[in-house]
Amino acid sequence: MNDRHDTGRIREPVLPGLRDILYGATADEAIDDELGYMTAVDRAHLLMLASTGIVAHEDVVPLLGAIEALEADDFGPLRGRHAPRGLYLLYEHHLAAMVGEETAGRIHTGRSRNDLKATVCQLRLRDAHCRLLSELLRTEAIALSAARRHRDAVMSGFTHFQPSVPITFGFYLAGFAAALGRETDRLLAEGAHLERSPLGAGAMAGTDLAIDQGTTAGLLGFSSQFPVALDAVASRDSVTAVLSTAASIGIASSRAAMDLQMWTTAEPALLELPDHLVGSSSAMPQKRNAYLLEQLRGRSSQTVGALTAALLAAKSAPFTNSIEVGTEAVEQAWPAFDSTVEVLRLLRAHFTWARPRLRETEDHAARHHTAATAAANRLVSLGHPFRRAHEAIGRLISAAEEHRTVEPDSAVDEDARRILEEMDVRATLEASAYGGGPAPDAFDKVRFRLQEDLRRRCEQAERHLRKAASWRHDLNDAVRSYLAAAPAKEVKHGDQPDRS
Repeated sequence: MNDRHDTGRIREPVLPGLRDILYGATADEAIDDELGYMTAVDRAHLLMLASTGIVAHEDVVPLLGAIEALEADDFGPLRGRHAPRGLYLLYEHHLAAMVGEETAGRIHTGRSRNDLKATVCQLRLRDAHCRLLSELLRTEAIALSAARRHRDAVMSGFTHFQPSVPITFGFYLAGFAAALGRETDRLLAEGAHLERSPLGAGAMAGTDLAIDQGTTAGLLGFSSQFPVALDAVASRDSVTAVLSTAASIGIASSRAAMDLQMWTTAEPALLELPDHLVGSSSAMPQKRNAYLLEQLRGRSSQTVGALTAALLAAKSAPFTNSIEVGTEAVEQAWPAFDSTVEVLRLLRAHFTWARPRLRETEDHAARHHTAATAAANRLVSLGHPFRRAHEAIGRLISAAEEHRTVEPDSAVDEDARRILEEMDVRATLEASAYGGGPAPDAFDKVRFRLQEDLRRRCEQAERHLRKAASWRHDLNDAVRSYLAAAPAKEVKHGDQPDRS
């Protein structure tokens, strides 16, 4: 470690122009994204090396102190600097300047950058997963709250962009909440795969040193380890699994946004949004553009693109530690998770503030004959075949829209005219109690079940989130306890940090 450019085998650094492609002009972005996770892994690794006797206490103590000082300074000595061979070696070189090359050189004992990088990815993914899970549960809760609030807001349901049958706005929101619940269940299931620590896998085949993976796993908040070292460094399927769920959330959210924007247009004008969720036109003073919904739809596409890019980056890569999988595929995920959180926040705002225009929504449902299916079903209850009933109702509706009269030529036509004249949209809705329909009593039972499902998910998520949030505190306590009990070694100050 006499020169950070000289590894013994490799004597020259990557060319500066290529270095910037690989690591950026400075290491600052990587420091913000990853170095806090790296130093956590290092502290856990050092405690394990000390407890197993692989590295002496007198070397572990100054290293822990140097890491703590660097963290307290928000990694200031490393900011604005180049990373000729990557962030970790820049950081390790700084430690060598702080405590001496011989001591600093022991920190990487029994480990590789391969399992280090896999562990950092797993820790970072776990935090992103927790954030996504929290936002998703909050959105599901807001959707169910709005569903209760708009339980009686009768409106047209739509198929193929055409009015179909009467529903309520609350019924629509409950349906979407149910879809979000499945996404939450998928995220919760994926969380189990984030409980495994890759640390100890080494380059790909473990190590011949008697390390204790259980200690490092526990200190980093994991409950188990990858059983096969090769899988630990070769696989990033947890990233693509969570990214797949995020993409599915984005797709569902974009579909809801499409409906909401359609319903706020001048026709049919079923919903209204407050000023803080619309924008004006620079040229047309009458406009109230629901542009945030367009932002939502556009932003959700970023996650789908990231998933596609990640899968293609991994396709046909060797099943071992691989830059395509461990770097190129993974880096697509982090901004995509941020976009998904933003999509959910935009969606929650609209669920909270959108208001159905009650008089217009019920009138729209009546004008567009949304009770027609129920009328055909009434004919069925009188003994007429459904297909003949369907045709009879359709003929009468066409005649009414064309302002012409149809003379009945059969019993089904006679019954159809009478029933159609008697049909009422609200009464039709209140009778739709089967198959998961919007009838108030049936809907209340469904909503209660959805609330119970949400409560179960929240309890399950709470255990996961609490564990994921506590590991840093527990690690800090373990380091403090160790330093308080371990014999100290004088820190070397002969070398000063290189800020070039």
